[in-house]
Amino acid sequence: MLFATSGSVGSVPKASSLGVSGFRANGLIAQSFPEFQIKAARTVHRFRPAAGPKGEARSGK
Repeated sequence: MLFATSGSVGSVPKASSLGVSGFRANGLIAQSFPEFQIKAARTVHRFRPAAGPKGEARSGK
């Protein structure tokens, strides 16, 4: 991002301001991502047994 915008001087301040807001947004995402990752891992663990041989036996009931 910085290397692409370094060519034009006029876009550098805009890129830096967007970068700051981007870092803030990334911070919020980073704070909420572990919770989302845990939820995703839980759903994956829920669906993994259903896809496995044991899950097929359970679905056969």
